[in-house]
Amino acid sequence: MKILLTGSRGFIGRRVGRLLDERGADWAAFQGDVLRAEDFEPYQDCQAIIHLAAKVRQAVSAEELIRVNVSGTINALGFASTGRRRFVLASSYLYGRPAGQPIPESAPLSYHDPYSFSKWLAEQAGAAWSRLFDLSGVMVRIFNVYGPGQPRGFLVPDLLAGLAAGRLRVRDLSSRRDFIFVEDLAELIVRAALTPTPGLEAVNAGSGESHSVAQVIELLFELTGQRLPVENQDRPVAIPDTVADLSRARELLGWSPRTPLSEGLARVLAQAGLRPA
Repeated sequence: MKILLTGSRGFIGRRVGRLLDERGADWAAFQGDVLRAEDFEPYQDCQAIIHLAAKVRQAVSAEELIRVNVSGTINALGFASTGRRRFVLASSYLYGRPAGQPIPESAPLSYHDPYSFSKWLAEQAGAAWSRLFDLSGVMVRIFNVYGPGQPRGFLVPDLLAGLAAGRLRVRDLSSRRDFIFVEDLAELIVRAALTPTPGLEAVNAGSGESHSVAQVIELLFELTGQRLPVENQDRPVAIPDTVADLSRARELLGWSPRTPLSEGLARVLAQAGLRPA
């Protein structure tokens, strides 16, 4: 099976492409504009598509973000449905403030910013294509991904920038998140593309446990052997805690995360040159 990969040059896409190479998979990197349906036409020999191409929160206006993330997904869905190709979507955390932990895929869906709204709309389009055109595949709901080379605008790379500058500044030390290492996420995405499943499923992508911002900082201090001033703005966050229920990913794809947060952070620090000699 040959796989088409959009967003192959992005933070997650680079790891997915590398893993496909390691597995000896036949794949092609999408070259074009996902907003142009005709740009998918050269890839008729592909039997599956992993759709990672998207705009993120910090990069563009809300209108542009929604336009690219929704219209681009609809074009990818059109390509998948016309050739009965397997479809894998990089989605997002969509549960709002959950009623309980861990959060299963059956929990009510919500959105709290333009980015999560765009992914909610993308999933709605996927569900419609599945009903109308018998589309099969997986929508991967990513909780909080991190890893070497992640751009600024996310917690871990922002903390690394603070370490380099000699001072950390955070919004809220007590807020908790479920962090997934990027290589564990790539493994899940590749399995979603290669494992036959009926219909269009949703699976959570997380570690199955949460850590507070304060705990992440403490791990960074321990790993670097240095302690720095931390300014806590103490600004309440909309979602104080998230823990992914990973039962569906294990059942459907035989996947479980392998990288503890301490190990993942050590690899991030090593890549950034911030580990002690």
